[in-house]
Amino acid sequence: MEKKKCIFCGKISNEMNWEHIIPKWLIKKTGHINRIITFSYYDKSKFTTLKIPFSKFKFRSCAECNKIFSELEIKCSLIIDSLNENKPLSKNDLNILLDWFDKIRVGLWLGYLRFANLSIISPKFYITKRMHGSDRFLFIYRIENISHGINFLNISTPIFCLMPSVFGFRINNYYFINGSENFILSKQFGLPYIKKILNFNNNSFEGIIVEGDENIKNKIFNINYYNNCIELYQPLAPLIIENKYPEIFEKTYVKNILRNNNIYIKINNKLELYPDKKVTLWIPKNSISPIEINDIHKTILKFQIYLYRNGFEKKIPSIQKEEEKLFKLNIDINNLLIKKKVVKRDPVNPNHIIDNL
Repeated sequence: MEKKKCIFCGKISNEMNWEHIIPKWLIKKTGHINRIITFSYYDKSKFTTLKIPFSKFKFRSCAECNKIFSELEIKCSLIIDSLNENKPLSKNDLNILLDWFDKIRVGLWLGYLRFANLSIISPKFYITKRMHGSDRFLFIYRIENISHGINFLNISTPIFCLMPSVFGFRINNYYFINGSENFILSKQFGLPYIKKILNFNNNSFEGIIVEGDENIKNKIFNINYYNNCIELYQPLAPLIIENKYPEIFEKTYVKNILRNNNIYIKINNKLELYPDKKVTLWIPKNSISPIEINDIHKTILKFQIYLYRNGFEKKIPSIQKEEEKLFKLNIDINNLLIKKKVVKRDPVNPNHIIDNL
């Protein structure tokens, strides 16, 4: 990522500000403001550790974007306060939180590419292009007996570097898995979905769209994962494709789901609409021990593989052919990392959990 480009829109402006991807208000709410971020990145067949002060993890942003995203931060700060205090949240609160996770996920990716000097990867998009434009999900885990802090998981895998679609993020005693990808939920929600892509860029789309069966399935992903959590889902479709096929996307069933910012929550293995009013449904019934962060770690890696295999770009024939060897290698790396434990019990004090990164 070029240093002079706005991290939000990717444009170069004469009037630039600094943007902390992990906002200062969140750093203050979760520990000492001068603490260090630790990245592990894959370089020349081995993982290398990179340490950066939170204060230096900042990037250029144009004045216009900075103003827009400052408003998002103000709203989200209040939502995180409610979350830390286990207060009720509304559908609108969760919608804002999902927008914020889009910003954090893509921002961490862009920041990681810069600080790890991964110039081999040239970003084709910036934060704004990935905000509120694709199917997305959020899993919420509640951790017991853990100190305040921030952690992010699995943003340094080769899959995430190529496709920043799934990552893990801890805020104090809550761990989140956030994911987003075009049409990854659509078929299971009975919505139109992509069968094949012939051509796609920021301005045009050519492909085969299949109409959905207008029936929501309760099992969204054909994958085994650690589900001792609250699962939230929000189907969204790119406007460029909606506008290309109005006869499909203007159907009542489709509009009712896509146009109302509907969020669905899994309750007793059944997907239900999350209410407009403020409720406590988002709070997991069960708390898990810190050692089970290992299971969250594995789940993130599995979902990275799943979205990598089933994502939007895998339906483009030319990409499938050109990247086949790299595709297999990246999956193999994730499968190796699944066997690694990110936390372990302290051998001196078994009640104490220590990082094993």
